[in-house]
Amino acid sequence: MVIVTAKILIATEDCYTLKDKRKIINSIKQKLKNQFNFSIAEVDYQDTYHQSLIGIAFVTNDKQFGNTILSKGINFLETAFPGRLVDYEFDIDIK
Repeated sequence: MVIVTAKILIATEDCYTLKDKRKIINSIKQKLKNQFNFSIAEVDYQDTYHQSLIGIAFVTNDKQFGNTILSKGINFLETAFPGRLVDYEFDIDIK
């Protein structure tokens, strides 16, 4: 069993209310979930409206496949929401 997790820092500098930020973050989360079936949640910076940290997790049986899908998810995020992705880190844990 291979568990793939990622933390992605998202910029929302053009938002001036938490409602504006929530709209963007929910859109990002929904598109990633629909496209890649990731488990996804906002894990930090919920009370600030200039950035957000989202966490992604999924389970697979192949390390290479997990790395490929996560890379495709990051590329999709960069393409669908240009300028939003600030930084990311991921971990692949084999059990």
